[in-house]
Amino acid sequence: MGNPNRRPHIRFGCAVVPSMPPDQAKETAPVKPLVIISKPKTVRHALLLTDRDMEKLGKNSYALIEGIARRSGCKIDILPKKEGDTECEVLFTGSPVVVAKAKTWVKEHLIPRAHNSSQTILDS
Repeated sequence: MGNPNRRPHIRFGCAVVPSMPPDQAKETAPVKPLVIISKPKTVRHALLLTDRDMEKLGKNSYALIEGIARRSGCKIDILPKKEGDTECEVLFTGSPVVVAKAKTWVKEHLIPRAHNSSQTILDS
């Protein structure tokens, strides 16, 4: 009257462990590949500015440069001018998006604005 599907026990040392039928045996789960999260790419771009441009940006103890750096999230360094050079190097450091933002904002502040550009077009 016993179970016709009964399997013999497997012995491990002193313990007796009943073996499982093949259809109930657990299959090993596939091993997931290890994903390494890398840091975002950091880039450095340099922009050469003349003394006149540095005067525009340097008003109020470089508050404009500090504001652009704070808003964009980019680190902006003004390197000292070398002897005999007429241009000063400004270094932008950060992710590619942040650096592009900061450079664009600096260039926008350097472009002279035409106050009555619509009037001059209509007059001519």
